[in-house]
Amino acid sequence: MSKPASPLSSPPLSATLTPTHTPPSAVPFRDLPALVAEHAQQRPLATALVVGEQRVSYAQLNALADRVAASLQRDGFGPREVVAVCGSTCVEYLAVYLGALRAGGAVAPLAPS
Repeated sequence: MSKPASPLSSPPLSATLTPTHTPPSAVPFRDLPALVAEHAQQRPLATALVVGEQRVSYAQLNALADRVAASLQRDGFGPREVVAVCGSTCVEYLAVYLGALRAGGAVAPLAPS
């Protein structure tokens, strides 16, 4: 005679797990400047940033960041360099932040007091 199944018994854990999303290990890592560049390619006219009445598209933000990165690199800024960025919330602040990252350096964002 077999033992009746317990009301608390359940199927093995492996039988109940079904992935519902892509595991984090399958998603490639991209840094913030690369994500902005990707969005600029895929949806250049989409709004990336709104500051007050000013709207900036991904293409515009990407171009600003490219100009900042090129300027910083011409001045010798690059990997293992750090730049502090201090300013109010504006398009230029984000462009400098992204441009410094794109140039390969690190950014220390500072808030004006």
